[in-house]
Amino acid sequence: MIAKRVTFWVSTGLLVACLLYMALTYSALPERMAVHFDGKGQPNGWSDKSSFFVQYLLVVLGMNVLMLGVFPLLIGRAPDSWVNLPQKEYWFATPQRRERIYNRLAIMFHAIGIETNLIFLVGYQMVIQASFPEVAFRIHVGGFLVFVVVTSLMATVVFLLFLSPPKEEGAE
Repeated sequence: MIAKRVTFWVSTGLLVACLLYMALTYSALPERMAVHFDGKGQPNGWSDKSSFFVQYLLVVLGMNVLMLGVFPLLIGRAPDSWVNLPQKEYWFATPQRRERIYNRLAIMFHAIGIETNLIFLVGYQMVIQASFPEVAFRIHVGGFLVFVVVTSLMATVVFLLFLSPPKEEGAE
């Protein structure tokens, strides 16, 4: 399925971009960094550079292992009783439909990985902004929060439509 491969590779590309950005900026980071921010984007929590970097790296890698590997792999192996989705009877009626819905669920996990990696990139950029007053590219916290809310709502609608049976088959 092409969509499954595309979403996987886009998410993987964003992961690589995030890791490269982190690696390229690590040496320039100050020893004490702002790592937590209030609703106005003002720092209200700090950490030392190495602790922040290791924790951020572990979270980024952990989420990607889950969204790109573990969840898509496990969803096809889960007992039917563990799977909760709209129109479950329709999707589990034939092996072909079951395979189709599991592919769609894998695409959904990859899409969540894409959004998560975008959030990781922007979040890291915000830490950079707080650490250096003069950066080439600035992201406003309000715009970032609007982006997260809007894309999450759009993704929810798309996912619900994505899990609906095709109209021509739904009348069976």
